[in-house]
Amino acid sequence: MLQRGSYLFYYRLTDKQKKFYKDFPRDRQHRVLSKKTGKPIRVPYKIKVFNTINFDKSLHYNPFAYIKTEQDILKFVNTLITNTKGDGAQSGEDFWVKAERLLFTAYTAYIVNYCEPNERNFVSLPAMIDASETREDDENFDNAIDLMFKDIEFSNIDEGIEADPDSFAVRQYKKYKLAAGKTAKSILISCGARLAPFDIQEIRDITSYDELDLGDIGVHKTALFIIISDTDDVRIATGNIFYSMIMHCAFNTVNVLFSYADIGNIPIWIALLVLGIALIGFVVLTVAFFKAHGTEMSINQNKGKYKPYEMITKEGYIAVGICVSVICMLGISG
Repeated sequence: MLQRGSYLFYYRLTDKQKKFYKDFPRDRQHRVLSKKTGKPIRVPYKIKVFNTINFDKSLHYNPFAYIKTEQDILKFVNTLITNTKGDGAQSGEDFWVKAERLLFTAYTAYIVNYCEPNERNFVSLPAMIDASETREDDENFDNAIDLMFKDIEFSNIDEGIEADPDSFAVRQYKKYKLAAGKTAKSILISCGARLAPFDIQEIRDITSYDELDLGDIGVHKTALFIIISDTDDVRIATGNIFYSMIMHCAFNTVNVLFSYADIGNIPIWIALLVLGIALIGFVVLTVAFFKAHGTEMSINQNKGKYKPYEMITKEGYIAVGICVSVICMLGISG
């Protein structure tokens, strides 16, 4: 059915598509007709699968492929920290979380802006943490990462790198380097603990490059199936990062490709069919914004009893409020 697709309506086309189909006949419903047969043209859905339970049956997904601006970097880092845990008794304290955010922001900005295209992926992030050696007895010691950032700040003629002292990556890294050796080591250990679950070979392979092209969503008819484990914290975190990138790409579609003044909604309506409240996370807050611009969400709760007033997180209450429907398979009382 998805391969059969749906009719191509002229008024839903982008400007580029309208130029291509301008000479094609149309019927009273504004459906584009084939020049040869005179029948309405159907456009098949693009079918994509992201499967965190069985990666062998999933397309590859690289979150770094969708990070373009400084704001994108901050969103990604915030999502990463929200869905992972640090190490040690102090890991949840405000100071340590902010310090980790500085380091992740600097490293992510470096990967996006200065690494080679084949290195702009999740694999490079734990690799940079591993290379960040610190010595408590030698505050002036420069590790490999320090030298990389100094090349950007002061230039490296031999490597063909021009000085860019106002670089976003350099500014964040200099803030992190204000920490003393012992403190910096603790920050690195906590950051390493956050990324350790992502350093398994399966995650490294699935995030090494991108096949999903999330920019298609909201522009072309796409059926995206997202299969997320409800027991594995790492795979849940990967899924939440994935959800946030979908919303991020849709946001760019609305604001960059289709201005509010011209259309108001994205060309292709986005419908999220979400299994279970617990897996939604803070993504529902973004969905609430998009509800006015062509996005809807439904919840399918098919495990256990559905108790809307006993949900664990505040996001659960918001989720029910913004949904067009809530489907419960096993009853709602009890």
